[in-house]
Amino acid sequence: MLPQAVSDIRQVLAKPGCTWQEFWAVAQEYEVIKSDYLAELTTQKTDFITALQNASLQPRTIGIGSIVAHADTILCMSREVKL
Repeated sequence: MLPQAVSDIRQVLAKPGCTWQEFWAVAQEYEVIKSDYLAELTTQKTDFITALQNASLQPRTIGIGSIVAHADTILCMSREVKL
């Protein structure tokens, strides 16, 4: 079971744009051997897992000029035309 867990986890982490949700979907299947598979991963991989988790905990904020600025499409379009 451990070799399969390590293989599956390495595979998901190697995907471009891997997210915490994608990792967790695989990792939760192997939760009972978590300490074992973590011991098999490189420090770089475990740091990446930590970074994914931390990023998933960050609240998403709306910056100035994002969604709100484009709520009135007619006004936005008229400003673009005038410029």
